[in-house]
Amino acid sequence: MTETLLPLFPLHTVLFPGGVLPLRVFERRYLDLVSDCLRNDRGFGVCLISAGSEVGPAAEAYQVGTLARIHDW
Repeated sequence: MTETLLPLFPLHTVLFPGGVLPLRVFERRYLDLVSDCLRNDRGFGVCLISAGSEVGPAAEAYQVGTLARIHDW
């Protein structure tokens, strides 16, 4: 089996499958995440934060999330 790494966008909200989640991306690490996803036509995971904050040091996230794709930039 091959391991696949998926970039994560931890938030204080959830994204349900088929849903839309407008994001305001300003932090460098998430700008890099978005740039990489757009450049390589790939998705990223959105998961709920279990401890921590959306900005600053990396937050702890739950192990369940939703695969998201960027449709409009």
